[in-house]
Amino acid sequence: VVVDDRWALDKHFSLFRDGADLSICPGPKIRVAAFQLRDYPMSPQSLARLGKASIAGIPPPSNTESADALRTLLMERYDLGSCAAALRAVNYRRADAIVWLRTHQK
Repeated sequence: VVVDDRWALDKHFSLFRDGADLSICPGPKIRVAAFQLRDYPMSPQSLARLGKASIAGIPPPSNTESADALRTLLMERYDLGSCAAALRAVNYRRADAIVWLRTHQK
């Protein structure tokens, strides 16, 4: 579903289906309290910080983790401090942080 030129999810969608024909094998229904979609692989340390399932939900990525993911995405052309500054400057919007880095860093 596309809303306002952005990808969005409708109120119903499938997880963990791997293209299976839902009419043949509907599978069990589960309730999910929270989930996060991240556009980068998480390190074992980041996964460990998530901890066990909690009624409080999933903690958001730390500022350091976000900056490190941005630094990795940019093939480590910028130091971690610059990536963190860029993310803070644009309210943690990664695409805007890339533009910010390219215009503010040499």
